[in-house]
Amino acid sequence: MSRRKQSKNSVTDRPGSVSAVSSAPAAASVPVSAATPTGAGPASASWEATPSPDVRKRFLAAAVLAGLWIASLAILALATANPVTLNREQILHAPYLVTAKVISRRDGLVSVSREWKHGAGLPKDKDTVKLENLADAGVREGVEYVFPVRKRSDGTLVVYETRLPNGRPLAYPATDEALKAIESLLAEARAGRGTP
Repeated sequence: MSRRKQSKNSVTDRPGSVSAVSSAPAAASVPVSAATPTGAGPASASWEATPSPDVRKRFLAAAVLAGLWIASLAILALATANPVTLNREQILHAPYLVTAKVISRRDGLVSVSREWKHGAGLPKDKDTVKLENLADAGVREGVEYVFPVRKRSDGTLVVYETRLPNGRPLAYPATDEALKAIESLLAEARAGRGTP
């Protein structure tokens, strides 16, 4: 073999010399998973993943914590859903504020149990009064509400209108939370912090 061919295929250890790379093809590296087909004997069984008891316990603990978190969020959402929202301006500007049970929505009849602002603002012998626009307030029969009320020039009573874009009169379900909020609002107004 000639010296020229030999130097091309050999690696030299001389300082300052350039090593020649062998032109022989390198052995192809094949991944183990490709070398052993699935189900081809004992080698494939060693690759199957079986979670250890520690991993199962951790996963179960995480699942339980996630379930508790979701349950607590659901309870929180139910407990704080539909908070009382009062139209402060409507309540404070209405001449009368009554707690009344709806007798007939169609006829506008309510049975008054309390008048908040004047105590005797409505005649005592008229515990049942007619509110002309009761149907517009979106109330249900048999349910007790707090109604801001005003008297028209012709003497008829109506649920006090709001300055909302639709101008719809509002009534508030007479829940404990709503009654406490109204008492607080009226107390602030009497103390001079709001409009009476």
